[in-house]
Amino acid sequence: MQHRKNIWHLTKKGKLWGTVTRDKARTQDKIVEHVPWLPDVLEVVDLSLEE
Repeated sequence: MQHRKNIWHLTKKGKLWGTVTRDKARTQDKIVEHVPWLPDVLEVVDLSLEE
């Protein structure tokens, strides 16, 4: 059985808080996309932990 990884895409609103960069995969000869988040995203993310 082949397992598929989740594929994430930025929405229009997400593009306000992050960018998409492309890079060569470490283990395979293919191009992968990464989403580095901008520091401003911390203004809208709830970092509190509820117990």
